[in-house]
Amino acid sequence: MLPAIGLRLGTLRRRLFLLLASASVIAVVGVNLIWLPGALRDVHGARSELELVAVRGVRDQIDFFLADKEEAVTTIAQLFRAAVIDGDPKGLAIVGQRFLARERAFEEVGIFEPPRTWRYRLSRREVMTVSSSDAPPALDGGLQVRGVAWGAVTTTETSEPWVTIATPLSRGAEGGRLVIGVLNLKELWSLTADVRLGQGGRSYVVDRRGGLIAADDVNLVLKRLSLIDRPFVKSLLEQDHPAGVTGSYTNERGVEAMATGLRVDRVGWGVVVEHPRAVVTAAVGQKLWFFAALTAAGVLISAGAAHVLSARLTRPLERLRQGVQRFGRGELDHRVPIETADEIGELALQFNQMATELGASHARLEERIRDATRDLARRQREAEELARVARTLTEDLDVHQVADRVVQPVLKLFGVQSSVLWLRQPNGSLVVVGISGRARERFRRGDVLPAGASMAGRAVSESRPVWTSDILAEAGLVVPDDLRTRLQTTGDRAVLCVPMVVSGRTIGVLSLGDGSTRDFTHDEVVLLQAFADQAAIALQNASLYAESQTQRIQLTQILESTSDGVLFVGPDGRVQAANRHAGDLLGYAETSIVGTDLGAILRRECSAVSTENLLLACTGGLGAALDAGASGDLDVPSLNRVLHWEARATRDVAGQTTGLTITVHDVTQEREIAQMKSDFVSFATHQLRTPLSGIKWMLELAMQEADVPDSAGSYMKDALGASQRLIQLVNDLLDVSRLESGRMKATPRLVELVGLTRTVLDDLKLQFEEKDHRLTMETSGDLLEVFADPQLLRQVVLNLTSNAIKYSPSRGSISVRLTREQDLVRWQIKDTGIGIPKESQRHLFEKFYRADNVAALETDGTGLGLYLVRLIVEQIGGRVGCESEEGQGATFYFTVPRAE
Repeated sequence: MLPAIGLRLGTLRRRLFLLLASASVIAVVGVNLIWLPGALRDVHGARSELELVAVRGVRDQIDFFLADKEEAVTTIAQLFRAAVIDGDPKGLAIVGQRFLARERAFEEVGIFEPPRTWRYRLSRREVMTVSSSDAPPALDGGLQVRGVAWGAVTTTETSEPWVTIATPLSRGAEGGRLVIGVLNLKELWSLTADVRLGQGGRSYVVDRRGGLIAADDVNLVLKRLSLIDRPFVKSLLEQDHPAGVTGSYTNERGVEAMATGLRVDRVGWGVVVEHPRAVVTAAVGQKLWFFAALTAAGVLISAGAAHVLSARLTRPLERLRQGVQRFGRGELDHRVPIETADEIGELALQFNQMATELGASHARLEERIRDATRDLARRQREAEELARVARTLTEDLDVHQVADRVVQPVLKLFGVQSSVLWLRQPNGSLVVVGISGRARERFRRGDVLPAGASMAGRAVSESRPVWTSDILAEAGLVVPDDLRTRLQTTGDRAVLCVPMVVSGRTIGVLSLGDGSTRDFTHDEVVLLQAFADQAAIALQNASLYAESQTQRIQLTQILESTSDGVLFVGPDGRVQAANRHAGDLLGYAETSIVGTDLGAILRRECSAVSTENLLLACTGGLGAALDAGASGDLDVPSLNRVLHWEARATRDVAGQTTGLTITVHDVTQEREIAQMKSDFVSFATHQLRTPLSGIKWMLELAMQEADVPDSAGSYMKDALGASQRLIQLVNDLLDVSRLESGRMKATPRLVELVGLTRTVLDDLKLQFEEKDHRLTMETSGDLLEVFADPQLLRQVVLNLTSNAIKYSPSRGSISVRLTREQDLVRWQIKDTGIGIPKESQRHLFEKFYRADNVAALETDGTGLGLYLVRLIVEQIGGRVGCESEEGQGATFYFTVPRAE
C-alpha cells in the first residue's frame, strides 16, 4: 500500500512543481526588466556627480592659488607706494628684490605709467630703473584698472605659459600708475598632475581663448595646444554654467572621452575632468551582469520554493515510511510525528507505542552493562593506587612531600630510629624540612642549625659524608646547647650525615640517628650517599618548581595590575597567553583570545593597514632576531580606539626565539590631542605668515629713513627682531606641520656633508665671535656624501650648531666631527655648555620640549628645533641622539646612510 501511495503523490508533486516554478520565473524576469533602465540611469548619474566633485576640487585649488597671487601683488603695491611717496629708488629695488625672492612663481614685477612708460621694472633676467619705450603690459580691456586685473595668457620662448596681473599703485586711482606682476603658471601643472581621478581619468586647464595651460602631460602644454575647436570647450568658456558643463569628444590622443567642466570666474579659464568612455561602458556592463546574476538567482529560488510547497502535501506519508525504516535500523528513540487524525495518524500512533516498549527493554539492558563497567573501573583504580605507592621520589614536586618521602623509607632500610633532612640556606645555615622517627619528639620543620655546627654542619663544610658513634662525646665538634638537649631527649647517639649535592653545589644534608653507639659501615655510607644523590635531584626539582610557580603567580599579578595589554604569540602565530586588559583593548574576552590566530583577532576589529604592519613586524621577529623591537599603532574603528603596540622577541635559555611579547597601550586620547594641536598650529601659522612678513618689510623700510629719531630707531629695531623671531617660529611650525603630514616636498640629491658643514659654520662666524667660542672641526679622509635634500640637511646642521652656541657660556669650546661608520655617515657636535639632566634627555626630541635647566641662561626658544632635526633625519632614513651629563656639556649627533 505504501509504494502505491508514494507513486500517486509523486505525480502530483511534479505537476505542482512545474506550475509554481513557471509562475515565479515569469514574475522575477518581469520585475528585473522594469528595474534595469532606472539602474543604468543611476550609473551615468553617479559618474557625472563624481566628475563634478573632482572638477570642483581642482577649480577651488586653482582659485586659491590665484587669490594668493592677487594678495601678493596687492601687498607689494602698498610697499611700492610707500617707497614712491618717500622718493627712494633704493627702497623700490629692495622691495622688488625681496618680493621676487619670496614669491618664486613671479617672473617680473614693476611700476608702469600709461601709456608706454615703465618707471621701475625688475625681472629675473634683467633690471630696468629708468624710462623705456617697451611695449605696455598685456592686459585685456586696456590700461584702465580698478582693483586687480588679469591679462591674457602668453607663452615665452620656452613655451611656458605666463599671465600678467595689474593693480593701481594708489587706491581708487584709475588711469594712474600700475603695479605689474608677471606670473609663471608652471605651478598649475603639479596641481593637475597630482589629482587622482581613477582609472584613465585626468584633468586639464584652458585659458579664456582655449589654449591649454596645464595638464597631466606637460608636453601637451609646451606644444601650445589649442582646444577652442572642441564644442565642449567653446561652450564652457562662452557661457557661465554654475552646475558645470558635460559632454563627450575625441581627445588629442584619439580616445573617446566623457568630460565635465567648470569655469574659474576670476580669470575666465576652464577646468575639465575627463574619463575614457570605455571605463563608463565597463561599469554599465558590470551592472548588466549583476542583473543577469540576480535573475538566475531568482529562478533558482523560485524552483526551490516550488519544490518545498509540492513536498508538503506528501510529507505525512513520507515521514511514516521513514519512521518505519529507522525503527528497522534500531533507532528506538525516534517517534513518528502525528500530523493528522485519520488512518495515517492512527498507524503512526501504533508505531510509536511499539517503539516505546522496545526502548524500555533496551534501557534495562544498557543499565546492566553500565553496572558491569563501573565495577571494572573501580578495580582498575585500586590497581593504579597500589602502583602509585611504588613510584619514585621524582614524581612529586612539593618540597615537603618530597622531604617526607626521603626520610620515611630510610628508617627501615638502615634500621635507625631517627631521620632528619636539612636544607641549606644562602647564609650557610641549615633548616629542617623533613623529620621521621623519634626525631619528631623534639625537632620541628623550620628549626635552624647555625653554619658549621654539629655533624650536619661538618658534612657541608667538608663536602663529604661524616659519622660518629657518639655525637655527645665527639672531640672538637661544636654542638649548640639546645641541639644537645634535643639529642639527649630523643636518645640519638650514633649519627651519619651525607651532603646532598647537585651540579657541584651542596643544597642540604640527610642525617640518620640511632640510640646505640654503633659504627656505620662503609656500605651503609655509600648506600645513603647514593640515596641522598637521588633525593637531591628530586628536592632540587621540587624547589625549582616551587620557585617557578611563585614567579608565575607574581608575573600574573603584575600583568593583571598593569593598564597595558600583554600578549605572548607563539611561532605558529597563535596567542599563547594574554592578560585581561589585552582582551578589553581589542574587544575580546580574555579566554577567547588564547589559542586564536593573531591575524584573525586583528582583522576582525582593526583596520587593514595597521593590522598588516603589526603582522609584518611579527613575521620578521619570528623569522629573525628582533633585538631592538618594533612598534606602531593599531586603528580599531569599531571601538573608536587607537592602540600603540610594541613587539619584542622572546628567547629561551639557548637563545632561540620562542615567540613574541606584544604590549598594547590605549593612546586614543593622546592621538586626538596631537591631531587637534597639529591642525590648530597649521591653521594659525598659515594665517600669521602674510601679516608678519608685511610688518617686517615695513619696519625694514622705516629703519632706512634718514630722519628717524634714535629712540624710535631703537624701538623699531626691537620690533624688527621680535617680528623676525615670530616669522622664524611660524616657519618652524609650518615645517613641522608639513613634515608630520608628509606634505614637505624634498628634492634629494648628492650632498657633500663636509662642505655643507663648513658653509653653515661660516654663516655662524659672527655668533661664534660674539661669545668668543673656540671652534674646531675634525673630518676623516673619506668622501662623506649623502643622498638628501640640501636645504633640509642644512637646517639640521644649523639647528644643532646654533644650540651649541646658545647654551655654551662665553669662551666655550665647540668641536664638530664627521666620520664614516661602515655604510653610515656620523655627524656630531660637542660643546662645554650647561649639559642636559638625565631625566630630560629622553624628551629632548619631542615637540615644544625644553630642559628644565635652560631657564638659568635666559635664552629664548620654542622647543621646536630639535624636534625638526629628528623629523628631517628620520625622513632621510637616519637617527639622531644625545649624550650628556648636567654641567659637563653635551654631544649631539646624527647618522644617515652614505651615498654609494
